[in-house]
Amino acid sequence: MDQGILTIVGVIAGSAGAITAATITARGARRHQAHTQRRDKRRDAYAAFLAGVHEFHAVAYPHGANGFASDPDPEREEYGPTWQKELSDAYRKLSAAHPLVRLEGPDEVEDAALAVMNAALTLRMNVNNFEQRHGSGGAELNRLDLAEAAFLAQARKALEP
Repeated sequence: MDQGILTIVGVIAGSAGAITAATITARGARRHQAHTQRRDKRRDAYAAFLAGVHEFHAVAYPHGANGFASDPDPEREEYGPTWQKELSDAYRKLSAAHPLVRLEGPDEVEDAALAVMNAALTLRMNVNNFEQRHGSGGAELNRLDLAEAAFLAQARKALEP
């Protein structure tokens, strides 16, 4: 073969290699970007749910909301007439965040979120008994705390790269 034809074949082969490498690199970048976006959506959904759990817990048990249990102050009426409404509002916000977790999945995280919702609902349903105890906590709050911890563990596991 003549030198000119070999040069053209070499240019074509080199160009094809460069185009193939660029295509593979672009495809990998798109996959990575899609994975990152999916992970960010999950993280945002989980964070919104955890914020709802924290708010619900803070309303349900104002004496322990700052992380330190204390005796109720007799001058401060935290379980007053507006408390049940605040608890209902906090439960409503938590319920609004739950579908996002259900959509983002995976099933293990959804199961843990459902346990949180059940614990919060039990606490909400027993609001009159809880109010009579005036912040003593009890099994309902312990169950909510355990469910929240299990949710957090599953969420972290799902977000691992």
